[in-house]
Amino acid sequence: MVSILMVDSNRSRCAMVAGIVIMNLTEEVELLRTSCAEEALFLIYQEERYFDLIFLASIQKEGNGFRLAEQIRKEPRYKQIPIVFITERPFHGLAHISHNQTNSFLINPLLNSESEKALSQFLESLVKKKVRLQESRAIYIHHLRGETFLNTDSILFLEVRNKDCYIYTEREIFQCKREGLSNFIERLDVPYIKKCHRCFAVNTKKVRGCTKLDRRLWTLHFNERKDVCYVSATFYEEVKKQCHFIP
Repeated sequence: MVSILMVDSNRSRCAMVAGIVIMNLTEEVELLRTSCAEEALFLIYQEERYFDLIFLASIQKEGNGFRLAEQIRKEPRYKQIPIVFITERPFHGLAHISHNQTNSFLINPLLNSESEKALSQFLESLVKKKVRLQESRAIYIHHLRGETFLNTDSILFLEVRNKDCYIYTEREIFQCKREGLSNFIERLDVPYIKKCHRCFAVNTKKVRGCTKLDRRLWTLHFNERKDVCYVSATFYEEVKKQCHFIP
């Protein structure tokens, strides 16, 4: 399902945009409309809800739509969400605008044919991106450098050290304070990340080799990094079932 928030007091304009959305999306659509910036922020801050796309009138009854967008962007989950500003300025299609270096666009739905075509293509790309994210799954993490939406496919392995969880990815390492290994694996909720040691969990899709250290301990190898991930005898057989590179 694609969830969309529309913030605009002009009912006919909202109906026009909603019609374009519904006609061009084969996915089930949840479309919520409000004319109030305060109510829009209330919906944004609800943790159990997440919008895939936001339409904002560039001019609001209570002020500037761009200022409302800035408030929305302060919510970490919505830093990169696509926002389409609805305007009555005379131009055709869907224009990309530079607004806080994020996904922001401008559309005039009254100029029907080109705007509808451009919005249709935009919605199609949005759905494809959502499908890719659902297939790979992304998780929101707090770490020492800030907050990040992390694609679980990019994780190589996890290590718990001094009560902190270290997430080793293809490019960098994230340190999450006071995060237990079992709890983090549960949050990830993907079948390919398996506990392999009391202090380690591994992305079984990323393993490219294995070296035996002694009777009860092995190290795993990855193409992307040389960091060490251990497998203990307790978890060896379970991990081996999903790793083609473990003998």
